[in-house]
Order: sequence, then structure tokens, then C-alpha cells
Amino acid sequence: DLGAIAQLARDGAPGLALSLLDKTQPSATDNIQGWLFFERQRIDILRDWAQWDALSERLRQLPENVPLDFRHWANVEGANAYLNSGHADAARDLLRRMIWQAGEKPLPPEQFSLYRRLLVRSYLVENNLEDAQRAMRRYQQDYGDKGREWQKLRARVLLQLERPREALDALNGIEDTDNETLALQWLAQ
Repeated sequence: DLGAIAQLARDGAPGLALSLLDKTQPSATDNIQGWLFFERQRIDILRDWAQWDALSERLRQLPENVPLDFRHWANVEGANAYLNSGHADAARDLLRRMIWQAGEKPLPPEQFSLYRRLLVRSYLVENNLEDAQRAMRRYQQDYGDKGREWQKLRARVLLQLERPREALDALNGIEDTDNETLALQWLAQ
């Protein structure tokens, strides 16, 4: 029962949950939909327990027959895993492949903007403030202040650049303030 496996992970036994997933997950060759269902659960457990290296390794080994939307989701999870483990260069390599593998069909704007936000974040991870600022400006020119995640990322870049007033301005207009937003506001103040 996938619900019981998820509950095990939430109750503090992610290793046991992952072992049970290994035993019960169907083969991607025989049942791709079943495999995808279980694989999402596996990725959620690895992410929730900050197992970044295991997550990025798992996502490097996706079967060839996974649907494009799952591959996109998994690649974004992989880029985040690289960034969370401090591997900014590996995240940029993955982002580069994601952009160029789009082929003749152009990426949807929301997908491309997500990749660009991840790129800005990659520069922050390695403390490359000059490139982070440059990428932030380009993003801002192309998209403006779209979305809460962008506003928080922009505020983090501005705080690193020691521009707290602008960081506080970047956070204006966020209605549902989460812990990260509140922390950024406090730092900026």
C-alpha cells in the first residue's frame, strides 16, 4: 500500500519506506504508469529527507520510456537536488541539456522562466554574485516581478549584494508570507 509506505516516511523511517518501494515498484518496461506513480513517491521521500545525492543519482538513471512531462518534472527536481547539495556546476549542466534538448519545439515560457530562475540560484549557490546579478537583471527585463518564488530569489540576490532596501522592495506585494519570506524581510530590515 503506497499510502502506508508514505506514512512510514512521514513517521521517520524513510529507509524502510524506500526499501518497501524497491520491493513493490513495478518495472518501467512492463508498467510505466505504475512505475511513475511509485517513482514520484520515491522522489518525494528523498527530497523530504534531504537525500540530495541519492536523489540526483536516481534521476540520472531515468528509463528511456518515461513521458516528457515526467522527465521535465524529474529534471527540475534533479537541478534542485544539485543546488541543495552545493553542486551549482552540475545543475547548470543539467539546465543546459534541458534547454537544448527541447529540439525544434520551443520551450513553453513558464518552463523556460523556471530554468532561468534555477540558473540565478546556481550562481548564488557558488557565491558568484556578478553572474547572479547579471542573470537577475536579464530575467527582470524579460519577465518583470512575476511570482512569489521570483520575488524571494531576487531578494536573496539583493541581500547578498548588500542592497537591503531593494531586497525589501522586492518582497513587497507577497500576500501569503511563509517562513522564508519572513526571514528575508527580517534580514532586509
